[in-house]
Amino acid sequence: MTGPIQATTIEIVKNAGDVASVGIVLATFGSWLPPIAVLTTIVWTVFRIIEARSNARLNKLNELILRKQLEKSNEET
Repeated sequence: MTGPIQATTIEIVKNAGDVASVGIVLATFGSWLPPIAVLTTIVWTVFRIIEARSNARLNKLNELILRKQLEKSNEET
């Protein structure tokens, strides 16, 4: 399936990764996990931060494009 179902599934996977990331950090503080787990967590967190920033930029760009299109259609009428 595509559409809203797929988007929801992707968000569930991302949220699960975030929860796992927090768990790994907490376990690391207790010295329960090897350093490779910490590295994996750092990579995941950086990926999520970059993704969030990219999405914010894309949203701003889409909003700007829509405004320009609206202004152009208003001028034509």
